[in-house]
Amino acid sequence: MFSLAVALLSFANLHDHHEDRLKLQRGKAGNTLVVSGPTGGPYDRIGPQFELNVDARLPGEPNNPIENRGMTLFYDGKAVASATIGGGWHHFRVQVPHTTLVRFGSGYEVDPVAECNKAFATASEEGKTHMRRNGDYLEGDYGYRVTGVQHWVVNKSKMFEEWEDKRFTDSENIPIIIRCEPIGGGQQVMKIAPLVKNATLRAQLVGEEEHAGQLCPDKVRLYGRVETGRKGDLWALMRGTNYLSPRRSLQNPGNVTRSVTETYDIRWAPRTDQIAGSEGKAPLMSRDLAFDLNVADANNRHVARASAKITAACKLAPKRVRIQLPSKAD
Repeated sequence: MFSLAVALLSFANLHDHHEDRLKLQRGKAGNTLVVSGPTGGPYDRIGPQFELNVDARLPGEPNNPIENRGMTLFYDGKAVASATIGGGWHHFRVQVPHTTLVRFGSGYEVDPVAECNKAFATASEEGKTHMRRNGDYLEGDYGYRVTGVQHWVVNKSKMFEEWEDKRFTDSENIPIIIRCEPIGGGQQVMKIAPLVKNATLRAQLVGEEEHAGQLCPDKVRLYGRVETGRKGDLWALMRGTNYLSPRRSLQNPGNVTRSVTETYDIRWAPRTDQIAGSEGKAPLMSRDLAFDLNVADANNRHVARASAKITAACKLAPKRVRIQLPSKAD
């Protein structure tokens, strides 16, 4: 009876599989759908194929794995790629046909041709000239839904050889960039503008406080600047030793400069920051500080970083002079 209870308990534990065994995300190379038309417009056709970029990895393994039989990537309900993957990110880059583009959340269809024609129709005269000569790139909350299926063979029991097929799935919304090709005019073709052209970070010491007979910098003011390229939501935060700023949203209509300012409080600990010197005198305290400005897009992909270093050094506090008032007898 005891052995039967142990076997049943083992069987129950082996079937307690966690479903988080596969993770998909948008590939770093991005996904661009090309829309074109005759000279002078309007836009009327979509490129027959585009390169689908998806990253996949295995966060963990099921109980008692026997064999990893690989992962299959499905797009539009069809298997388009397969590979044996592990804990590191595997990059799938597959040429696939264009199918219906959908808006995330609502599921409504999005017509890339109509989107390009709408962008041209609502543009200023300068914008229309730009699209005729260089085209444009459109981004929104639309794209494709892809699914990955990971196939494992596992042993159902620790006591017997009872092999079983296990399949774990994950689905992900893959945002798409619509590339509206030039439709007439100049020959210059502009490459896609980056979300962020440049980012800088400057650190400045502010204020003083007395610590153990020394005047020391009180704070570090951090000044970040983000120069944007194309339109798109951004957020920024700053990091340092034992420091993490709040996450700041940056409104970005495109081709603007946004500023981010944070304040870091320097906490001096005289017993820690001082090192005993000769003749029993403690040297002046100082600290080397380093900070990073990190910028990411709406999908939490890192797009820019800037760094700044500064040395906070203390100086001797002025000696207090006692003034003795003359007594009444004097």
